[in-house]
Amino acid sequence: MRTIHFTVEGQPRGFTARTYAGKFSQKSAAYHSYLNYVRLVAQAAGVPIPVPATFEKPARVDVEVYYRNQVGPDPENAKKAIQDALWPSSMGGDRYVAGCHGAWNIDRENPRVEVTVTWVEA
Repeated sequence: MRTIHFTVEGQPRGFTARTYAGKFSQKSAAYHSYLNYVRLVAQAAGVPIPVPATFEKPARVDVEVYYRNQVGPDPENAKKAIQDALWPSSMGGDRYVAGCHGAWNIDRENPRVEVTVTWVEA
């Protein structure tokens, strides 16, 4: 088993669904920019993208979310954004990933997402 902890600085973003009509194109672009940022932070900490995860060897991601104020996505959606970054759908997605998120936390000076990823190395 391997576990790596890293912190994504800045106001957390939540999952944003794409629409073909382009209704949420600005939100979608901002979301995908955030996913790229999360990937860079994760890779700098030594996390492979995608994190290895199979039916026999599932991975786990746990997050603790700290918001600047009471405005933002719920912690489950913030966790989903982290999962989307670490397990891109183009590479198989997060089908074999478990995990949890903490309660809503406020840190006005340092909003962030603290991430712990655990997986079985091949």
